[in-house]
Amino acid sequence: SVVQGSWYLMIVCGQACHLFTCRTTTMSVFQHGLFSNRISNIGIVVSIGLGCFVVYTPGIQSIVSALNPWSLDILGGSALAFVTLWVSSETRKYYSRKYPDSWLNKNVFGW
Repeated sequence: SVVQGSWYLMIVCGQACHLFTCRTTTMSVFQHGLFSNRISNIGIVVSIGLGCFVVYTPGIQSIVSALNPWSLDILGGSALAFVTLWVSSETRKYYSRKYPDSWLNKNVFGW
């Protein structure tokens, strides 16, 4: 169904967003760089490409029972996932840098 294809592509895109936002535990994306790791960038392109191949190729669609999801839904969901992960990650990293010895940093964040 369309939902199965959408779910699979959102899992793939969500993992790509997570890799971009959570590369380091305390350094901001602005300091480290969003596209600074060439191998990660290649891996993300390959994983999203394979995900699109599995979902959008007619012969494979019948095997995995997936239909074509709307591309704008996937794009909007991926953008929402990236913004949510980025804001939460940058907030946690800022707190970890500003208060390195706090109880929250030691017990909840676990760094």
